[in-house]
Amino acid sequence: MDKFFEKQSTQSLHPKYIGEDFAGPQRRAFLKSIPHPKKPRDFEIAPGVLASKVWGTDVSGCDRRSVKAQLRGCGDYRAAWWRFNSSIHRAFGRSEEQAMYSFHKWHHAITLARLKFERDLDECRRAIIKRGPMAGLAIALEQIARKKENNKHPGV
Repeated sequence: MDKFFEKQSTQSLHPKYIGEDFAGPQRRAFLKSIPHPKKPRDFEIAPGVLASKVWGTDVSGCDRRSVKAQLRGCGDYRAAWWRFNSSIHRAFGRSEEQAMYSFHKWHHAITLARLKFERDLDECRRAIIKRGPMAGLAIALEQIARKKENNKHPGV
């Protein structure tokens, strides 16, 4: 037994064996034995739209919540609003859950108010372009009257 180890150790030190790959055949056999995963089949998520074309697409450039949008100046400043909101809640000893509820409640209210304002402004703009400034003023007054009526009956 000792002679075997002596012979192997002297052979491995011989310059003829330096850099030779003794385990090459075993390694190649092992790598061949590993099953290769099958390529996933692409499927359509909508007519003519392949899933692989959608899931790998970088849409952060058009997402108002992304860092890219913030850097371009067209983001919704959600992160800054969250930091401000949570720090106010922590100052008054409220829980993180209460801060999250308040954040989402106000964020949704502000977002909906902004969208309604943009819709009303666009309606006035279109009226001014088509029928003149008096029509735009009439539309604005109608919108104010509608809002007063909706505030009287909030459940309707």
